[in-house]
Amino acid sequence: MKRILYKVGTKIGSSKAIDNALSKKGIMMVVVKHSIMRAFFVIEVFVFCLVYLLGTQGIVRVKQLQRENSKLEQEIILLKQEVNILEQEIISWQTNIFHKEKIAREQLQMARKNEQVYYIG
Repeated sequence: MKRILYKVGTKIGSSKAIDNALSKKGIMMVVVKHSIMRAFFVIEVFVFCLVYLLGTQGIVRVKQLQRENSKLEQEIILLKQEVNILEQEIISWQTNIFHKEKIAREQLQMARKNEQVYYIG
C-alpha cells in the first residue's frame, strides 16, 4: 500500500518524499519545542525578576530595611546625647550645692526660712 502525500497541490508518492516530509515535520516539531522552551524561559526570568525585586527579601524590602535602620541609628545617637546630658546633670546635683538650691527654688518653688517669694508674670 502506497502512501500519498499532498504538498502544495502536488502529488508525492515515493518513500523518499515521505521521509523528506516526515523530517520536515520533525523539524517543525523541534522548532515548536524550542519556541515553547524559550517562552517558558522568558516567563521564568520574568518571575525571577519579580521575586528578586518585590519578594520578602527582595531589593525593595532591603532598601526599606536600610532606611529604617538609618532612622533607628539616628534615634540611638539622639538618645545617647540625652543620656549624657542627664548624667552631667546628675553629677552636677551631686557636686554643686548651688545647683541643688537653684533647682529647689525654680522647679520645686521652695524658699529659705524668712524669705518671701514674689511671682512676676
